[in-house]
Amino acid sequence: MKWLYNFLVKVVDDGWCAKMGCTTCGSLKFRATLISNLNCYKNIPEISKMSEYREGNLTSPVYCKLDMNVKKKIVEEIVKEIN
Repeated sequence: MKWLYNFLVKVVDDGWCAKMGCTTCGSLKFRATLISNLNCYKNIPEISKMSEYREGNLTSPVYCKLDMNVKKKIVEEIVKEIN
């Protein structure tokens, strides 16, 4: 079974906010954890400098703050996981 499926099941089971455009939390825990679980993200030099936590929850990296090459790799990896 692919990791993305397992991750999404955990999100639902644990009641994480994954609402697009959430004005309360911005779904930051969901989005940051999703990105940080990607293989392409783990290969970024100085990765620890990009991770931020608030109240014990991972809140960064977020997609909009990443470089275009990393964004493309993220999309490619997620598409491969879905297919």
